[in-house]
Amino acid sequence: MTKQDDFIKLESMFFGNVIIPLREVNLSWPPPEFLVMDGVGILREATKDDDKQHLLHRTQMSALTDEQIQSCPGIARGAEYKYVVDL
Repeated sequence: MTKQDDFIKLESMFFGNVIIPLREVNLSWPPPEFLVMDGVGILREATKDDDKQHLLHRTQMSALTDEQIQSCPGIARGAEYKYVVDL
């Protein structure tokens, strides 16, 4: 179950670290292990055919379960992603 405040933190080539609410990129909790930023700047779950230059790997993720997060108003879950290939 995705909570409104769930987010991902991405390593960005141009903007440093960027925090994006999951709801803005149509992802659900838990987020996928790999994401890809495609050629037009759209973030989506990666497939085996995606270019590794644009591939992001989940390096950290909140361990709170859906049941735990329901009883913690004001707390958000997050996941951090870094590029697989150094740019």
